[in-house]
Amino acid sequence: MDSNTLVAALMKGPGLLPPAGVVPNFVNPYSRQDYGFFASGLCLGLSTVLIGVRAYTKLAIIKSVGREDYVLFVTWLVFVVYLTLGFLAMRYGGGVHQWDVQLAHVVKFGQFANAIEVIACFLNLVVKTAILLQYLRLFVPTRNRMYYCVHFSMWFNGLSDIAFALVFSFQCKPRRKMWMGDLIPGKCVKFGATIISAGIINAFTDFLALGLPWFTVWRLQLPMKRKIGISAIFGLGLFGCVSSVMRLVASVKVAHSKDLTYDLFFVYVWTCLSFNTHTDDKESAEGRKQLNGGRLQARHCEIFKITVLGQQIVFVGSVAICEELCDEKRFRKFVGGPIVEIRHAVHDSLFTAFENEKSWGIHHRILAPLLTPAVVAEHFINLRDCTGELTAKWSDSSDSRVSAIDELNRLDLETTTLCFYGRKLNGLAGPEQPMIKAMDGATSEAMKRPTRPKFVNWLFYGSKFEKDTKAMRRYAAECLEYRKKNPTDRKDLLHAMMNIKDPETGNQLNEEQIIDEIVTMPIGSSTAPCAVSTAIYYLLKNPQCIAKAREEIDPMVGDGPLTQDHVERLSYCAGIVRETFRLSAAAPGFNIEPLPGSKGPVLLAGGKYQVPAKQTMIIVLHGVNRDPAVFDEPEAFKPERMVGEAFEKLPEGAKKWFGNGKRVCFGRHYAWMWTLVTLVVLLKDVDFEMADPRYELKQDGWFNLRPDSTIYIDLDKSSIIWKLLVVVNEASKKIYAKLLARGPKGPKRKLVPGTADKPKTPHTHRHYTLVTPLGGSCGSGFMYVDAARRRTGETPQRMQAPMSQSFASTKLTDDKDTSDVVETPGFSHDTTTPVLSKESVDPVYQAKAHVLNNAIQDIGMGKYQWELFVLVGFGWASDNMWPIITSLILPPVANEFHQTKKPLLTLAQNIGLLFGALFWGFGCDIFGRRLAFNLTIGITAVFGLIAAGSPNFAAIGCFAALWSVGVGGNLPVDSAVFLEFLPGTHQYLLTVLSIFWALAQLLATLVAWPLLGYHTCEETDTTCTKSENFGWRYFMIAMGGFAMIMFICRFVFFTLYESPKYLMGKGRDDDAVRIVHEVARRNGKDSALTLADLEAHNLGDSHQGVDATAALKRKLEKIDLSHVRSLFATPKLAFSTAVIMCIWAFIGLGFPLYNAFLPYIQATRGADFGDGSTYITYRNSCIIAVLGIPGALLGGVLVETPYIGRKGALAMSTALTGVFLFASTTALTSDALLGWNCAYNLMSNVMYAVLYAYTPEVFPTKDRGTGNALTACANRVFGIMAPIIAIYADLNTSAPVYVSGALFLVAGVLVLVLPFESRGKASL
Repeated sequence: MDSNTLVAALMKGPGLLPPAGVVPNFVNPYSRQDYGFFASGLCLGLSTVLIGVRAYTKLAIIKSVGREDYVLFVTWLVFVVYLTLGFLAMRYGGGVHQWDVQLAHVVKFGQFANAIEVIACFLNLVVKTAILLQYLRLFVPTRNRMYYCVHFSMWFNGLSDIAFALVFSFQCKPRRKMWMGDLIPGKCVKFGATIISAGIINAFTDFLALGLPWFTVWRLQLPMKRKIGISAIFGLGLFGCVSSVMRLVASVKVAHSKDLTYDLFFVYVWTCLSFNTHTDDKESAEGRKQLNGGRLQARHCEIFKITVLGQQIVFVGSVAICEELCDEKRFRKFVGGPIVEIRHAVHDSLFTAFENEKSWGIHHRILAPLLTPAVVAEHFINLRDCTGELTAKWSDSSDSRVSAIDELNRLDLETTTLCFYGRKLNGLAGPEQPMIKAMDGATSEAMKRPTRPKFVNWLFYGSKFEKDTKAMRRYAAECLEYRKKNPTDRKDLLHAMMNIKDPETGNQLNEEQIIDEIVTMPIGSSTAPCAVSTAIYYLLKNPQCIAKAREEIDPMVGDGPLTQDHVERLSYCAGIVRETFRLSAAAPGFNIEPLPGSKGPVLLAGGKYQVPAKQTMIIVLHGVNRDPAVFDEPEAFKPERMVGEAFEKLPEGAKKWFGNGKRVCFGRHYAWMWTLVTLVVLLKDVDFEMADPRYELKQDGWFNLRPDSTIYIDLDKSSIIWKLLVVVNEASKKIYAKLLARGPKGPKRKLVPGTADKPKTPHTHRHYTLVTPLGGSCGSGFMYVDAARRRTGETPQRMQAPMSQSFASTKLTDDKDTSDVVETPGFSHDTTTPVLSKESVDPVYQAKAHVLNNAIQDIGMGKYQWELFVLVGFGWASDNMWPIITSLILPPVANEFHQTKKPLLTLAQNIGLLFGALFWGFGCDIFGRRLAFNLTIGITAVFGLIAAGSPNFAAIGCFAALWSVGVGGNLPVDSAVFLEFLPGTHQYLLTVLSIFWALAQLLATLVAWPLLGYHTCEETDTTCTKSENFGWRYFMIAMGGFAMIMFICRFVFFTLYESPKYLMGKGRDDDAVRIVHEVARRNGKDSALTLADLEAHNLGDSHQGVDATAALKRKLEKIDLSHVRSLFATPKLAFSTAVIMCIWAFIGLGFPLYNAFLPYIQATRGADFGDGSTYITYRNSCIIAVLGIPGALLGGVLVETPYIGRKGALAMSTALTGVFLFASTTALTSDALLGWNCAYNLMSNVMYAVLYAYTPEVFPTKDRGTGNALTACANRVFGIMAPIIAIYADLNTSAPVYVSGALFLVAGVLVLVLPFESRGKASL
């Protein structure tokens, strides 16, 4: 046989000698190509959609394309080529074992595989270049550290990719040897070393690209929640990093494999997934996040810029630059963004007309004479009388509930329609005018529309926007029709619109233009109610200003009616309004652009700054009005600086509340009159008192800064005092309505605060009690206003001045009414509002806990809490890491010691966990948190290290029980410690702590992979000696050493203070106060808390004996069941405690029954499919662990999401955990089983993240350790049952899975009946 015939024969044979006993199958071979087709199709589809959306955004919306966009498009083209080559490679055997592929096809496969390797290098080059170019534009305004890091990454990545492309292209001589192999002579460099090196460099640059934006984001002056949100957006790149790591793992296997058609295929698949995640467009979301942070930065920067959707936006926050930009010889108003969107409703009206539209001049010349100060003054009587009608309506209304903010909006629309259009709407009573709701919906939508693609606005939001527009224009048409049917000689604004001609052009407004202007006026005046609410807030914070204003009002007005002359002479009240405009910025700002024709860059501040000639600039009034160069103590409320000579001396740039120049707010004189008259009437007739002096103003809004929650007034007609309750959202309104319908909860006790059950006492005047959640301009906290409307001729009787600013000032209303105050849980979003209702806990304890909550809230989240966050995270890590350690070492330990009843090790662990939960949980309520916090991880570390030397299975079981004693106490103690030092605004961090839980799982599996994967016996080995199985001992030493490092960090480098709430619960008020001051000192702050603040809530004689006998007696009295009884003191609290224990119990049985045996199950079931090697087992465990990290982050987001909260997130995640466990029984391959386990682990991490946060929040502090202990014990007792069941069950069936899944589903249902929702409330 000649050589050609021999080669031809070989080409028809297998490409590799098969293993012993295996017969080559060329017809229907075992193949993984379905994975390749699925991954390729998915990646191609996703990348095409993402690139298409980005292209549409850049070309159709932004109309600006950057360098990175061109590079990204080239990336997509290269990616298409890469996928095409992949499909061709699969045609010739990719994904099939090489002995099942003919040698001729292997040669073809080699050609395509080599091309794929080269193309992958160029693909990595262009995709990383696109990402880094985007980073340069987003994060690098100057040549800072980030600039050099990005350029280093770009050059390093580019040069290395080019180098690897050359190596892959010329690694053999001749080149044909790369795919012909030993069939032809020649030389090659080591392929394994090259592909591993390429994988390492690729993974390194992926992690570098992931970390660069995080480095910048965490250096920004942004709230922690916003930093986490922005990081999560860029954190999507983590999936690319995971894919790169898996590609590296596959490359390592290829380096030691001869089965290249099969093993190289997985390198291709992971490369597809890695590059696809890099095409995700994060720019839009990141831009919006930065834009939201603009107002905060404007407070500290006189000018700064950000990039949103590829456009550069400049913000101005200083008086000097603001004044310079208001020079109409250089700059003009810019009409863009939301203002352009609202043109859909009002077209080219005064507010929205472009600079080049003649309509603005015509409208202005016709209407301006009707809005001068003199003409506006004629509307004074209408304003005063409408306000009187509103208060009269409150007195006579049959309604039991009204919305305070809605009432102000009704008043605004009523007065605007009457003064400008001569129509009395009579809208102060009855159904709300459709115009109000339509105006709110249209303006909010106009703000959002520029951030979305046009087709999305049209498809999903167009109908609602159109509906609101029609409703507004219908209101205007009705006003116009009313005037036509009811002619009048009033020379008002509507008369001018209908009859006056432009003196310059002779044009007259047509009907459509009249409707445009009628709609415009109420939109512009909607800032006034927000400004009044904000003024009330600042006056309550500064009671001396109220007194000074009344000193001006009372002598001038007396008991008579308010007149226009009075208002004009009330200079201090005018100063209050101006100072309110300064601090509230009810209109957020206005846009400026250079005049057309400006050449070259525009210079500002004497050349200090330069901006492009066509650059839009936004004057942010929130920053301008707080310019420290102009205003001393810019955050302070000082009306004096806005009165007389002091006001006149202020630069003009500090007085731009209504805009500037010819495009200044058209109705500014009317807005000024409305605000001033309303405020003076309130100061004259109403007394205010703030229930929570710790509340701080929060602002939010769309076209104006407005209240961000709903305020309701409950009118109790059987009582002299009217009570109000804050309702946060629509869902709460419905719940509250149901509660009202139930009637009284018991004898002489009403759900709504009132005095119906108190003896009536005669009053000479009417009282109102207002509660406003001054969010936005009004906030989201409690403000109680006790108002006495004084009648003409009555002697003025005001309530006492606002309560002392001390922490003891926590009563809800006037002393006469406190006995009837019942706080309804679940409605407030105030961070000092308790989770538990008053009837659930001791009233003295609750009052003191509220004082301490205020103190901790006042200190805020500082250095001490952030250090504690990390150290408590060690406890979270330990709680998950050590049970996983037990499950990971179970197979090799059982193999070495020839143990048939393997679950006994898990049983020993769970017994230790139970004892630890009991001892530390109950103990920390007796001897304190500090000792338990410091010892738990130390005990775990010591016995974990000792366990590495275990001589037999009994010894490792004993040591597992002992280290679990420490592990069992981590969560009961650590959650109590952290929660009791945590401000209410940051309680979401209790959920975020679960990131340590997920990272611990990943750490354990990553360390186990090399140590247990390569240094332990295989599951199928019949003999296993100690020398062959040393990996699990190395693993125990590594994990024990890591625990010892955590213990040293806690014990040596950090000083933990005892919980002040724990000390208060023990009667040690002086120590509690001392600890609060110590924490404040660590945070660099001062605390106003005093011992008197706590002792003010004591009942009777609190003196205790101080002799030795009394001390001993008190010690013995501690050892009782009082803490347990407290958790069942009321039916509601008892029900909550019982249900949460059941949930923990069911999860405690379901979780270890399945998850603790996960490696064992995977190994045994994987062996059935022929891939149950130790390497595969721990590789899969590592993959599963990675999915826990996004699960913890997702849990942190869900718990603070409205309408979901703790309960919703917990119910969904628990039920889905059960669903995925059920789904895992359908797996026919070990890879399918791996996929379901990944989904299960993702959901279970969400579940545990929420569960660990929710559980301690619903227990009062003095019993929190006991409550945590009870739930942990329920969990551990049922956990002990799991290995006992497993010993006698067949783990090679799906029985454990069905049991576990059912338990999780039942637990998910139980979550829904829990009575307390802790989102937005402070723990007690």
